[in-house]
Amino acid sequence: MRTTLDLEPGLLAQLKEQAARERTTVSQLANQLIRMAISTQQNKSNQVPFQWHVAKNGKPVDGFDPSDRSYLDHLA
Repeated sequence: MRTTLDLEPGLLAQLKEQAARERTTVSQLANQLIRMAISTQQNKSNQVPFQWHVAKNGKPVDGFDPSDRSYLDHLA
């Protein structure tokens, strides 16, 4: 489908350079980059905000050891 876009100065030149490096067309590269951006935004909106529950009724959850910080490893 044909459409017209107003691009920021220099952006078309960057697209052309990258398309040439990747040996593809500007249209194919633009479609790929737009799909990636939309997918990234959709994934961000589907993420549940992080909630950290360490205590239940004011007491640490069974098995929680505050001296063992290994539980932080999976958060990064």
